[in-house]
Amino acid sequence: MSKRKVLVEGQEIEIDDSILKDLDVQKQGLDGFHLIFQNHSMNARLVSISLEDRIVHLKVGNKSYLCKIGRPMDDVIAQLNFNKSNGRAEKNILAPMAGLILEIHVREGQEIFKGDKLITLEAMKMENVIRAPKDGQLDSIYIEKAAKVDKGQRLLSFK
Repeated sequence: MSKRKVLVEGQEIEIDDSILKDLDVQKQGLDGFHLIFQNHSMNARLVSISLEDRIVHLKVGNKSYLCKIGRPMDDVIAQLNFNKSNGRAEKNILAPMAGLILEIHVREGQEIFKGDKLITLEAMKMENVIRAPKDGQLDSIYIEKAAKVDKGQRLLSFK
C-alpha cells in the first residue's frame, strides 16, 4: 500500500491507496472537476500547479486550498536528518551526500530566499536540488561546476 503525505493549509494529512478507491473524479472543462468522495459531491477548480515544487492550488466550493504533496524520499531525508539544521547549517550549506556538482544557480553576494535553488548535485545517477533553508545574502561559494564533493563538505555560506 502506497502512502503520501499532503500538507493542506499547514495541516499534514497522510493519504493511502485505500482513500483513492473511494474517490470518483470527473474532469469538467479545462480546469474543473466534479468529485464524489464518501457520498459527498463537490465541484473543484484547479487554480494553479507547480510540478517542481509539488504545490497544487485548488478551489473547492468557495474555499481555496494550497496543497503540497510529499514524496516517499521526503520521509527518508527527514529520517536521515538532512533537512534539520545543526550548528553550522545556520551559516553554511553542506553537501548532504557525495556527488558531482551539475549546476550552481546562485552567485556570491546574491540575495537568497528560503526555497530558492542553490545547487544541483548528482548522486547515484539522480539529480538533487539543494535549496536555501532560509532567507539571507550569499557570502561565499566554495565549489565549482563539475567538482566532486564529499558528504558534509561546505558548499556555500551565508553572511
